[in-house]
Amino acid sequence: FLSSMISRTIGAPLDRLKMLYQVNYVGNKDTPSIRKGLADIYKKDGFKGFFKGNLINILKSAPENGIKLYIFELSKWKFQCCYGEKLSNSQLFLSGSISGIISVMTIFPLEVLKLRIATAEKGVYNGYFDAVRKIYKEPKGILNFYSGIEASIISVIPNAGLNLTVYEILKIYFSGKRTIDNGSFLSTSTLMFIGGLSALISSTVLYPFQIVQARMIMYNLKQKYYDYSNINNKYFSKFKFTKCIYSTYTKEGFKGFFKGYVPGISKIVLGNSLNFAIYENIKKILKVNHS
Repeated sequence: FLSSMISRTIGAPLDRLKMLYQVNYVGNKDTPSIRKGLADIYKKDGFKGFFKGNLINILKSAPENGIKLYIFELSKWKFQCCYGEKLSNSQLFLSGSISGIISVMTIFPLEVLKLRIATAEKGVYNGYFDAVRKIYKEPKGILNFYSGIEASIISVIPNAGLNLTVYEILKIYFSGKRTIDNGSFLSTSTLMFIGGLSALISSTVLYPFQIVQARMIMYNLKQKYYDYSNINNKYFSKFKFTKCIYSTYTKEGFKGFFKGYVPGISKIVLGNSLNFAIYENIKKILKVNHS
């Protein structure tokens, strides 16, 4: 929890900028530079604007990462009990995927709340409880808090699996050990590099799903931006998930799936580097692997 709270707070300004770019620049609108985007946030909302929605982000990400890392370690341990200490890449991937699915399904309503608060115009929501009430009053009620979960689940299987698998492979490579405590043999800087690189690889491959998820979550609030009424393609017109993909591609092309990529990936690499480094050092302090 502690590692996630620290890393998310440090990366909060880039995270909010990414979300704004994902949902507010529909069509052929080009997103401004990171410098200009951050300056616009400061001009509009002041310093506290950089952290709009960050409390929910912490409430969401702390248990999400805690659950994910706990289930990942538990899955690895189960595999090691059955198949020996040296796990294959496929077993690591499966452990990561299982941990990702469980954490996302548990915490997803907070993801919806975080995105809504961070990207809504000033005055739309008067605090967190007001946001919950208004989202619930929209069509579909409680299901609004799971809008976009299709994209999240589809992406989290390869994302969590790929991220944590690459992380474990790199730990084995740099430490020269396949033991469960191999992270304790590496320096903080090495762990940060490994965590950042693993996040960069997995998040780049699967970033388009973040666009789809964000726009599905914001659909009820920004229907004028996401007009799917003219989609006549029978393969894409049945589900909001496929409508969003089709609409994004036809209006913006392939680059539309990477809006907000630069601040988003910068935040992910920074956050993941800090998260894994703090996580491994906390494990050392608590002597988790030396009982």
